Amino acid sequence: MMNSRVMTSGIKTKVKTKVKTKVKTGIKTGIFSLVGLFGLFLLFLLMNTHFVSAVNYHDYYGAYSSDEWRTYDELYENPDIPPRMVVGVPRTFGGCYIAQSSGTLLDDLDCDKVADIRDNCLGLANPDQLDQNSNGRGDACDLVVESIEIDPEQVVEGRSFSVKTKLMNNRETAIRNMVLKIQIPELGLESSQIVSQLDADTLSEYEFLLRAPPCVSKNTYGLVLSVEFPSMPGVKEFFYIPSSMNFLHSAICSNNYVGPGSDKSLMDISEMQDVNSVDGGIYPFTIKNTASESQAYVLQADGYQDWGSVIINPGSLIVVPAGETREGSLVVKSNSGVTGTKAFQLIVKSKDDYQKILLNAIINKDDISVPSKNLQWIYAVVFVVLILALIAVFNMKNEQR
Repeated sequence: MMNSRVMTSGIKTKVKTKVKTKVKTGIKTGIFSLVGLFGLFLLFLLMNTHFVSAVNYHDYYGAYSSDEWRTYDELYENPDIPPRMVVGVPRTFGGCYIAQSSGTLLDDLDCDKVADIRDNCLGLANPDQLDQNSNGRGDACDLVVESIEIDPEQVVEGRSFSVKTKLMNNRETAIRNMVLKIQIPELGLESSQIVSQLDADTLSEYEFLLRAPPCVSKNTYGLVLSVEFPSMPGVKEFFYIPSSMNFLHSAICSNNYVGPGSDKSLMDISEMQDVNSVDGGIYPFTIKNTASESQAYVLQADGYQDWGSVIINPGSLIVVPAGETREGSLVVKSNSGVTGTKAFQLIVKSKDDYQKILLNAIINKDDISVPSKNLQWIYAVVFVVLILALIAVFNMKNEQR
């Protein structure tokens, strides 16, 4: 009985000893791990800390031996003067100081020579401090209108034209439910579209199609692009970018003009079509001669030479008897690899008439014909049958041998 108790007591003592040993070992291991991690953290801080012995120093220009100080206001008004910084304590994880004559250090975290208190893009270097829409946020970290282009550059009265704009989202987050609007207030023209989402750090192009009035009084008109989007629930941001557009006056609006649309002849043509390099696009037209005698019309296309080809059917010379109508068409094909909207002109001349008609070709990517799934299955079955037939013929020849 005694022996069993002694054995039990010894076993308990050994177990307790082992448990204590494991606990101590675990605690030591944990302490060493924490010390190691802390050491790595200190090493990381040391590697990313700028230790500078000079009194005046700048990350771009290095140390200055001169004791001359420049005030922040002077730096702001004269951006070409390299800023000086006085190092009182090391800066961790980079960054700069800009010193005032009083000795105060102004933080410049992104080292763009503009102190953080006046920087419109904190943490992102933008020494120019450009702010296109004057909302207090610099272009380098905001939504920016990169360009506004009008095609053609000179819009013909009464004809269609396009306005293309490129927007760059330099913000850190996507912009959703954005409303873009093109307006020409003096002419009462307006076109808008909704952009569901423009991702961060993304450049995108948008196109608006409009039609000019038949006759305008000025050569140049103001054009405005407005942008509106919600920045947070119940709050919207809005800004506009002004531009201008030029008009090319057509002879039809002059007092001494006699031409299509007058009492002598009428010309009607589809002004916009989809075009590709395979089938092309067809622009049907009709010419009606309302004069008392026959008219010979000479048709000529221009402005397409850089991107495609044009064929005039039934020909470039069309004779229309008095009071009658003749029909024809333009067959337009684009060169391979060309995409986008292209403008060209149809010039119509006769004894008394002369008119330039602006036309637009919407060039899409060439369609590559792909067999349907049913045809693919048929091709596969035929191929398998041919293979089996060849195998059968080969086996028959072997048996005959």
